[in-house]
Amino acid sequence: MEIKSINKINYPRTNLNIAFTPKKKSDHTIPPQKTLDGMTIMAIPIIAAINHNQEAIRGKNITFDGQFQPNSKSIPKKSNSNPIQIYSAKDGYNKIADHYDTWKWQKFWEENEMPLIMEWSKNKKNSYGADIGVGTGRNLKIFLDNNNQIDGFDISDEMITICKQKYPDYIDKGTLNCYNLSIFDINNSNHKYDWIISNRVVSNIEDLEKFIQTLQKIIKVGGECFISDVHPDRNYDYTHLNIDNNDIYIETYKHPIQQIKQLFEKYNFEIVKYEEFLKDNLKLTNTIKTDIKPIFYYFILKYKG
Repeated sequence: MEIKSINKINYPRTNLNIAFTPKKKSDHTIPPQKTLDGMTIMAIPIIAAINHNQEAIRGKNITFDGQFQPNSKSIPKKSNSNPIQIYSAKDGYNKIADHYDTWKWQKFWEENEMPLIMEWSKNKKNSYGADIGVGTGRNLKIFLDNNNQIDGFDISDEMITICKQKYPDYIDKGTLNCYNLSIFDINNSNHKYDWIISNRVVSNIEDLEKFIQTLQKIIKVGGECFISDVHPDRNYDYTHLNIDNNDIYIETYKHPIQQIKQLFEKYNFEIVKYEEFLKDNLKLTNTIKTDIKPIFYYFILKYKG
């Protein structure tokens, strides 16, 4: 996501980045019209069947892995002679894992998102937390240095491998565990988390309500969440990274901010803070060719039980 978010910012998604429901790779023929230094902001006539516009496309001849699937991103089977491949989050992030930490957009996130995380982390000490979509572990040291015990989860086994290589001492001490798991496979009912962080993951999640239900199941009453992602108003459809002159496109799902807020409230999360950022509020804006739309957002949530 990165920034598919993707834009993921598709992140990288990431929009970790991190998507958590693996899908088959699908070959489609869609031409990228616009990209932003590695962030897909494709302004093309892709027909997307996502939560808020399913009815608009019913009855159309759309295929995805051979069939129309409501609530999923669907695109015309053919549009020109230059096909591109759209990867699931698992397969896509496996492909880019070795290059993720050197991706040019990491500097953007370090300058603009990391200070928000650091501020939120100040009262997270000697506690038990989870990083959902941990990726290569770029956020972990902040929390590990505060004597927290952390479980990191990511659907990409390649990203998890890199994460483990970065923090062997913490893993040996038992203060860090890294799991190659989808969020939907987490079962932590006996010892719930004091806090959860998840950056650029929402845009990789197709079933947003199930995602929030899972957060509810694994967090303590009174626990806090930090959720951030590329803003859904950004003009992108897929996470796009160029690795060794090879374009990698990762599927992305857009969830309107109002829908996200309503689902958090439905599952008893108090919105302690919500903020979105325009270009004028951010550093390194000379790297962003953008309009007046917000670039990314974050929530601080408290679970009321």
